[in-house]
Amino acid sequence: MLFSARDITEYIQTDLSLQRRFELENIINKISSRLLNGNPKDLSKNFQESLEILSPFLNARNSTVLFLNSEDKGFEELSKWEKEGEYSIPDAQLVSIVDLVKESTKSGDFGKVKLVRSTEESFFILVPIISSHKLKGVLVLEIDNSASYLEENELQILRQLGDILSGAYQGGQLLRKIERNETLLATTELLAKSGSWRYIPARKSFHFSGGLAHMFGMGENPTYAKFSKLIYSMEKEYRQGFIHNLKETVATHKSTSGNL
Repeated sequence: MLFSARDITEYIQTDLSLQRRFELENIINKISSRLLNGNPKDLSKNFQESLEILSPFLNARNSTVLFLNSEDKGFEELSKWEKEGEYSIPDAQLVSIVDLVKESTKSGDFGKVKLVRSTEESFFILVPIISSHKLKGVLVLEIDNSASYLEENELQILRQLGDILSGAYQGGQLLRKIERNETLLATTELLAKSGSWRYIPARKSFHFSGGLAHMFGMGENPTYAKFSKLIYSMEKEYRQGFIHNLKETVATHKSTSGNL
């Protein structure tokens, strides 16, 4: 069997491409694990760590994670990374990049990772961050010409990373919304001298709202307590009524109310 030099070259290139795809997928899995296990409140820190993992692997000069601001149509730079001795991407250039990615939403290329010329010496890798078929942000990496060897199928693997960043961002936003609502509820309860609780079977304990915790001298933030602590924190005249309501709630799976 005879092989030409061209056959051998193509074989080597294919082997190298498969190896790069395997390594890139491992990097993305590592980032995904980091974001899943990270604290949703520390989005900026979590994204920073993700850039620190990905950017050196792609031999990037710098990188940044941008999310669109729905109020003023601008963008928020959530995290950025620079190679030692390199500079951040100028704001004016970031504006052009965001506009370019926005334009892609009107074409058949929407959602695809793009490789765009930055200077004579470098390219931008633009990874769209999408949720519910809408553009939410973009991951930007500036790489040297010498590092722009990624083939189209390798580039598109990064779409997975865009989905992962989108999920982490949405999770963080949801958590902040829940916390704001709980803070508002606690403030309202304190003013009205009211509170609420719910039983958590997995913890075998009661979740106290901020207002209820305050009434029982347990601080002003939502907290958890065992049944014994809850029942002995009540005045004796209210204990029987509480136990009756508790049994009714368990039996009917409906909410009840009463005085404590």
